[in-house]
Amino acid sequence: MPNPSKPTKTPVVFVALGSILSLGLVWGIIGTVIGMVRAFNTMGNEGATLDNSEALASDIGIATISTAIGFLITPVGIVLLAIGIPWMIKQRKAIKD
Repeated sequence: MPNPSKPTKTPVVFVALGSILSLGLVWGIIGTVIGMVRAFNTMGNEGATLDNSEALASDIGIATISTAIGFLITPVGIVLLAIGIPWMIKQRKAIKD
């Protein structure tokens, strides 16, 4: 059984990772904006024709993949925060008592 007077670093790691991973949604949105800007630039420079559909699909693919990654990473961060924060509070209370 762990000694309550000696806190472990596990909750701190959970909170740190959870905070970073919770920003996954923000990074996904940034990637989406970058991909769509690139797609619009491709359309503006070359026109929306079937000849440049591969370039346009590549830019839209960047937007889609970054959105999906953001949506997949964010719940993991939220779970880590939900585990780590109460654990840290519990350890601090045990140290005070």
